[in-house]
Amino acid sequence: MERAHIEAAVLDMVKKAKAAARTLSAMPATVKNAILLDVGESLIAQQPFIIAENLKDMAAGEKKGLSAAMLNRLQITEKVIGEMVQGLKEVAALEDPVGEISEMRR
Repeated sequence: MERAHIEAAVLDMVKKAKAAARTLSAMPATVKNAILLDVGESLIAQQPFIIAENLKDMAAGEKKGLSAAMLNRLQITEKVIGEMVQGLKEVAALEDPVGEISEMRR
């Protein structure tokens, strides 16, 4: 993919993320938490596919000469997916800070 296409794709993702953030901020915490937990379940359900695709990416990275340290950071394993799912569960368990004022200064 050329640089211009990558930049356009990233800008498109940013615009979509901003729009989604506005929508998400208006949702009740119970809905946001359910979405987080659903994402975790989807990661588990799609684990074989995610790992298989990551193996392709790892091979391409090796071919391009990425360092072993970089490849190690990019590798997705069952353990990594499990940690992602655990992180989503932990975030869902937190109190929703949207609309709260945590500190005011003059």
